[in-house]
Amino acid sequence: MQKIFRFKLTSMKKLLLLICYMLFSISLIFAQNDSAKFDVILKVNGDEMVGKVTEMGDDFIKFVYKGEALSYTVKKQDILKITYASGRVEVISKAGLPADSAGTGQNSINNSTAESRRNKAAVLPFIFLIDQQSGADEMSFRIQSECYKVFSGKAATLQFQDPNTTNALLIRANITKDNYRAYTMDQVCSILGVQYIVQGTVTVNHGSLNATNSGNSKTSSSGTADSKGNSKSKTDTYSSTTVSQNYKTTVTMNIFDDTGKNIYGKDRESFWQTDDAYKITIQTLAKKAPIYAK
Repeated sequence: MQKIFRFKLTSMKKLLLLICYMLFSISLIFAQNDSAKFDVILKVNGDEMVGKVTEMGDDFIKFVYKGEALSYTVKKQDILKITYASGRVEVISKAGLPADSAGTGQNSINNSTAESRRNKAAVLPFIFLIDQQSGADEMSFRIQSECYKVFSGKAATLQFQDPNTTNALLIRANITKDNYRAYTMDQVCSILGVQYIVQGTVTVNHGSLNATNSGNSKTSSSGTADSKGNSKSKTDTYSSTTVSQNYKTTVTMNIFDDTGKNIYGKDRESFWQTDDAYKITIQTLAKKAPIYAK
């Protein structure tokens, strides 16, 4: 009787284990099937978007995240590939991630040799922040041009690439301000065909307000006469207030070579409080750089 009871107890344990295993397997299958219902977008910066592609245009796609109803528009140039729920994979941008270096032509990462890059330099568009927020793109290009003028005027043996050429090469390689962190500086040097890259950030914050009072007076005839017949005069006094905005500007400058090494990195807060104080601050930092001819 005792043996029979032990046998039944052992059998029940095995049955319970079998049931638990089956339940786990079923839940795993359902989870896999559930994830397979969604499209997966892999962006060039490495981010993944899981949901449903609802529309495909010439240069964009419309996408809804799983569990949400809001539709998003994503530029095709920011997408590496789409893995659809059916299992089909569509490659959108072959420029892709920095690891994709086997290509040829303009989209290839390794498109210049060390010898061809020798003694050449380029200035990247500066990151421009105002009150800790991203500023206008046009200011980034303006500061880039200002920095280029400073260095090219003292280039000595170095040949500085024109900013228009630099920006055109970046666009052809699909490098933007949104995904440039996915590229190392030696890869960017190779794309631009230069030995050195100047990279920087200009941060501007609104400071105090200055109020300046000014006044003047004007004397004129009143058109009347006193008891002796002399013409009377009157004096009018005018005053005005001029309000000017002060700014606090900080410039950070880094220089990298084509091995990816940071050979120079400094930041400086401007003494001046005008909105273009970055200009003289860039000059000050440039003069201390190893690629600036003294």
